[in-house]
Amino acid sequence: MLDKCRRDQWSIDDLDWSIPPPALPRDKEEAVVQAFIDMAGIELLAGALFETQREKTDDPTLKKIFSTFVADEKRHSAVASRLAQHYNVHHYRDYKESNALTNFRPHFLRLVRDTSPEIANAYITSGELILDVALLRSLDDYVADD
Repeated sequence: MLDKCRRDQWSIDDLDWSIPPPALPRDKEEAVVQAFIDMAGIELLAGALFETQREKTDDPTLKKIFSTFVADEKRHSAVASRLAQHYNVHHYRDYKESNALTNFRPHFLRLVRDTSPEIANAYITSGELILDVALLRSLDDYVADD
């Protein structure tokens, strides 16, 4: 698993940032930019959750695996931030992370810190699946950007 975590990496610059986003009406552009701003925060939260798991384990291999997950989530956050900038064509307003997400973060971190590794892993894995499958696919459908 550790070898796969190290081997299967990619860089932000592997993506082609020169392709302009599709033209969007104002309400849609604002919604997409906000979604990417929140996604960047969610990815940082995931990194913090994996960091908590890394700190809790005594297994040196698991520590290394969780470290690769932390790096992955930081990279995902950076991409989401860059996508927010990419889609923020008209700069209609200033964007910040949603208050609900900001307020949720310490509670989720405390739960992962204070519960068993098995329960924490179930919560984190479920959250990752929801983000990667539901949110990203929904956003992709909403934007319809080839």
